[in-house]
Amino acid sequence: MALTKEDLQAIGDLIDKKLDSKLTPIQEHLVQVALTQENEVIPRIQLLLEGHSGLVHKLKQLEELPEQVEDIQATVSVLKHVFKSHTHS
Repeated sequence: MALTKEDLQAIGDLIDKKLDSKLTPIQEHLVQVALTQENEVIPRIQLLLEGHSGLVHKLKQLEELPEQVEDIQATVSVLKHVFKSHTHS
């Protein structure tokens, strides 16, 4: 028994309907995922990045701190020496 063109068309239509009924919930879920990503995930990632940029700035300041402490120690040492030499004279 050979299938006619109409039989093949009917089978094709049934397969299309079956695929559409399976794909529609998947497509709806993908839209929900995309909206969640756009409205919730991406803004939170941006907030995290903004917070990290502040941390990077603080870290740079902390990296400069040892040099500043050394400069202060050197200045205090010179001031002590000058103060001692003026008080002992």
